[in-house]
Amino acid sequence: MKPTTCLSLVLILAAAGALPARAADAPAYKNLALSFEERAADLTARMSLAEKASQVLMAAPALPRLGLKGCNWWSEALHGVGRAGRATIYPEAIGMGATWDPALIKQVASAISDEARAKYDPDGARYLGLMLWCPTINMARVPRWGRTEETYGEDPYLTGRIGVAYVEGIQGDDPKYLKAIATPKHFAAHSQEIGRMSRDVHVSESILRDYYFPAFQAAFTEGHALSVMAAHNEINNIPCTANKWLLTDVLRDEWHFQGSVVTDWTAVTQLIRGHGYASNDVEAVADAMNAGIDVICDQRPLGDAVVEAVNTKRVSLETLDRAVTQNLTLRLRLGILDPPDQVPFTKVTAATAVGSRQHLALALKSSQEAIVLMKNDPAPKGFGFEKLLPLDLRRVDSIAVLGPYANVNQYGAYSAQTSAGAAPTILDAMRTSVGDRVQINTADWSDLDRCVHLAATSTVAVVVVGLNIKMEKEGIDRFSLDLNDEQQHFLEKVVAANPLTIVVLEGGSPIGVEWMKDHVPAILNVWYPGEAGGTATADVLLGRYNPAGRLPMTFHRSADDLPPMDDYSITNGRTYMYARTPVSYPFGHGLSYTQFDYGPLSAPDHAAADEKIDIAFPLTNSGPLEGEEVAQLYVRKLQAHPDRPKMQLKGFTRVAIAKGQTQTLHLPLNIADLGFWSEGQHRYVVDPGQYELMVGSSSGDIRQRQTIDIR
Repeated sequence: MKPTTCLSLVLILAAAGALPARAADAPAYKNLALSFEERAADLTARMSLAEKASQVLMAAPALPRLGLKGCNWWSEALHGVGRAGRATIYPEAIGMGATWDPALIKQVASAISDEARAKYDPDGARYLGLMLWCPTINMARVPRWGRTEETYGEDPYLTGRIGVAYVEGIQGDDPKYLKAIATPKHFAAHSQEIGRMSRDVHVSESILRDYYFPAFQAAFTEGHALSVMAAHNEINNIPCTANKWLLTDVLRDEWHFQGSVVTDWTAVTQLIRGHGYASNDVEAVADAMNAGIDVICDQRPLGDAVVEAVNTKRVSLETLDRAVTQNLTLRLRLGILDPPDQVPFTKVTAATAVGSRQHLALALKSSQEAIVLMKNDPAPKGFGFEKLLPLDLRRVDSIAVLGPYANVNQYGAYSAQTSAGAAPTILDAMRTSVGDRVQINTADWSDLDRCVHLAATSTVAVVVVGLNIKMEKEGIDRFSLDLNDEQQHFLEKVVAANPLTIVVLEGGSPIGVEWMKDHVPAILNVWYPGEAGGTATADVLLGRYNPAGRLPMTFHRSADDLPPMDDYSITNGRTYMYARTPVSYPFGHGLSYTQFDYGPLSAPDHAAADEKIDIAFPLTNSGPLEGEEVAQLYVRKLQAHPDRPKMQLKGFTRVAIAKGQTQTLHLPLNIADLGFWSEGQHRYVVDPGQYELMVGSSSGDIRQRQTIDIR
């Protein structure tokens, strides 16, 4: 065959899509041999100014002449694909934190991104995209914050480990293509709803670096998250949306972030209306983009303002090109312009992913692992019981299942509109689990007299109380930690009628439990447990699952024990690290139906600041059942400065051990992770001296200690 004939054939095949495009045959952005960055830069160079401006908006329109479909950057996946019809619903984020199981949470996040792929709309419909606004890794410094349910708790180390796992699960592990894009939020120091769009957070750089930043830094440097949402609030008089130090100096220059920075909803508008930082749209757009914003999420069309900002030199063309190219690079990494057979995730369908057997099994497992057995004391004398839990159906004739949430599924914020599975309530699951062996008694909780009668005539009562999304959510903070008066009165009447009462708490943040501690023998916290929460709760109540969840937050006795809501200086009595008053239940607390014994620590007695050490110890299940323990490592400096924490979580592992068996556990510790930010040296510094290594079952239950000298 003549060379010209061969060339003609190649061109025909390439045009038909049978061969990969080459630089000689097609625009560079279609050349699969080039890097995504090179292809994105070529696309950007082919756009007019107005087209470029359109591609930094949340709802970026289609550009048919370039083969680009529309793209919407707003999709939710906090604990399942949210606001997009039917999807598998996992425990709310605070429940994921309570699992203390990053490996499981990575599986959950991977399943969620599978369902996002299955629902993906290539034309850019909101909530059906692949830029997922999750995880929320803000620090829950105060338990009354309305969005505590969206977080992984109060500790930066725990939040960092769960957050990294979530990011990795969302984005996938393909070496070339992204399954979806994780967007950790809200960067940074957001943890208050009242006045959140204009609030100024006054806090030192050292507190930012030591408490508010670490989980974000881990998400970017370890998890390689490729998007981030800037917070609404100000930090020391500068809104996060317009904060160049935050979004460029720290995020890009120090942490080498390679993704796109998106604003929170209407944040550019709030630079004008909320903060009074900018006087008009053009100025607000310029402030945001010059600080490092790549995607403007607003209810108003601001493309014209972007064009004017460039034309009037308030924003350089180079700045706009950088943002457009960055955004297009991520879209190309999702495979939007590549042949579907080369993008592995295009094979995921709703039929195979949404509500699959594997995803429903993960929903159950994560709900089970999230449940925290907070109290399981001996029952009152004279009733013939020792501990009520797990319920022994050989000794129980009837169970009253009562309370406002006994027969209601509460999923929490940013949930799917419909669960993928059957989603039995706690009442449904208890009925199914006990079958005909035990009578389940129930009544609407508004009929107090009937409920009290059923409690009095049943062997045991299970009362499901707590919070709901009218009490805690985006835009609303709580003023008290206590149950509302109606629920408290209901609980007191039931307990008076039957002292063999088990309290099941639902909610997304700590609840005042001091009265319960004194009056009921058993307390379970199930959070907002997801669509399998009813089954998981019944499994724990009946001993089919041995609980091992741990509190990711301190349960304080009263809001009166806490600093003012707008005090962001963590050292002023915040969290387990600095709490100044006794608490109801400490950070890391959680009980089991079995018993674990900790053996002595094996660790070096000295180490240098640049070393990594291993802390080993035997852990024995000396109780009657197989179970899981969450072994926790805390560290404190002896003779420390008053501003240093009493203790800090620096390692943990969740491990299953058969009864009578012993495992030797290993918890690694990078000594550099003991450093605190030095504003003078502008780096983390490990203070030399003696430190105490503490290992145990919670921050309040330390079993073994050893001193180490750091040089």
